[in-house]
Amino acid sequence: MVKPMAKAQLMEEKAAFEQAVGIKSGFKGLLVSALKFFFAIAMVPLLIGLGRAFYQQLLPQPEAFRFSFLIGAASYVVVHLFLLQPARMHEAGQMLIGKLFSFYVPLRTIMHLSLPLYTVVLFGAYFIVKNYSTLTLPNIDEYAIFLIAFTATMHCVVTASGLRNDVTDTLRGDYFFSLFAISIFEILLLSGMLQAMLPKFSFMAVLREGFDYFSTTAVLVWKQLFVVGK
Repeated sequence: MVKPMAKAQLMEEKAAFEQAVGIKSGFKGLLVSALKFFFAIAMVPLLIGLGRAFYQQLLPQPEAFRFSFLIGAASYVVVHLFLLQPARMHEAGQMLIGKLFSFYVPLRTIMHLSLPLYTVVLFGAYFIVKNYSTLTLPNIDEYAIFLIAFTATMHCVVTASGLRNDVTDTLRGDYFFSLFAISIFEILLLSGMLQAMLPKFSFMAVLREGFDYFSTTAVLVWKQLFVVGK
């Protein structure tokens, strides 16, 4: 659980963000929630497409790398379900992200929710040791991939839990829109990291195949709804 003071601060900043972009309560807030819900539904095929493309890029990788990533993600799920939920540790890192972008409240809110500090720090440490250090650590790639997958999964799960607890609108448009947008950002972030770590992993292929799936699905849905066949 997030500390009450931290949660209160986040709610205040969320209100400031909504005021900065012109969102207010009442009918206008309900309309914005409905629009967010609509865009969340529209993002589903993009999220599925990017997820499929990410997995397809992961499949041909060496077994040790693929195993490290999948076990890293699964390990956090097991820890979260059966051992502990490190919400305070996660929130401490995200508050640091927020302070780095405190000069502009809307950007601070977006980065606080989207950018996983521990994942970025681990990737930065790996990149420096791998490319600029004289240290030779055995299996550094496998360990780094495991930890990156572990912390990225932690960010997604804990953030989703926090967003769910803050739901106030009936349609849950804010929740679904934020959750799907964060998931898409996370897939793209991990794709960029893994391109720098794994042989033949392509960020552009994930992007291209994900958007191809999205556009194909959008066209099919449009034809089903609005194009009358002969």
